[in-house]
Amino acid sequence: MVEPPGFVRAEAAQTGERTTHAGRSVEETLGIDWATLEAVARTTQVLETSGARMRLEPLMGPDGHVNAVLVRSEDLASTANPATLPPPSSSRWARGLKALVGKDVATRAAVDLALRFSRTSLPILISAEEGSGADIVARAIHDASARAQAPFVHVRASTIPRNAVETVLFGTSPHPAQGGMLFIEDVHELDFETGKRLARELDRGMLSDAHFVCSAPPDVRERVARGTFARELYTLVRGSTVVLPPLRDREDLPHLVKQTLTDLDAEGDVLSPGMDAMRSYWWPGNIGELWGCLEHAVVLAGRTQSIGREHLPRGILVTPPAGTEGLRRTAERAAVEEALRLSQGNVSAAAKRLGVARSTLYRLMQRHGLAK
Repeated sequence: MVEPPGFVRAEAAQTGERTTHAGRSVEETLGIDWATLEAVARTTQVLETSGARMRLEPLMGPDGHVNAVLVRSEDLASTANPATLPPPSSSRWARGLKALVGKDVATRAAVDLALRFSRTSLPILISAEEGSGADIVARAIHDASARAQAPFVHVRASTIPRNAVETVLFGTSPHPAQGGMLFIEDVHELDFETGKRLARELDRGMLSDAHFVCSAPPDVRERVARGTFARELYTLVRGSTVVLPPLRDREDLPHLVKQTLTDLDAEGDVLSPGMDAMRSYWWPGNIGELWGCLEHAVVLAGRTQSIGREHLPRGILVTPPAGTEGLRRTAERAAVEEALRLSQGNVSAAAKRLGVARSTLYRLMQRHGLAK
């Protein structure tokens, strides 16, 4: 049985024995969010995932709200074949904003901008590659806003069944996010017509008392040009864009590694060959992949041993693809320029705003031709 805002309240196998999913989030257990589960329960009552078919029974309250959803599936109750369910969303994301930001100037500036947007009602686009932490930033925007005690509705566009899109996004009045925030992760996964309708409904006031935030990859402008992403929706959100740089373009990899090992209670360090391998890796899964890589390495090496190349996943040793440019320099220069503008050219104040030493800021200004 799953209850809002999306936790498994109780679970039993057909034998009547209690299993281990109770207390976990529905995203960890089924790979979908509560809003999607509720919408499917209201409509088709059948949820099909990779290899699993589940019957959903909504338990309705007198006010018409879904108080809980009963999920009936042999796959859910059995641990004999866990591969039939979607992979759980990793608990590592619970490390939060501090673990994401690290000491990278461009990332700090992006998060600072996001938190300033939290004080407005402007629609926000978080431009980020997969695994860069867009959902962490969205949650931080909500927690820093005046709506922090109101609902935070997180919808993953890629997990909404086709027959439930209408209900999840437009089917309830008032909207479940009313008064709080609606965060649509991977909004580019919505089909073109749904994107157009979403923009139209937002413009008409579908979320008149809620904050709309979404995330999409950095190539969203090209998607608009190709006609695969609704121009109306892009126009609505592009004015308040937060760009999270990919991990390969960040300068604080050693700090992130050390911080993650501390979070894992690992006493060892990373030997130079291991760090060299991680420096040269492309990190297509970004910081989420880094956290997973280090978890893997700690298991193989042991918490008290240092990590070498032999403890890293094999894929980490793959040569990065050639000819791919990151957003590092663009994002970094924009961050420095914005800090200097807001500080009226005062280098000390700008450095404090960016969270770096003055010497570091001078070096960045020289790199981008901004030194006086």
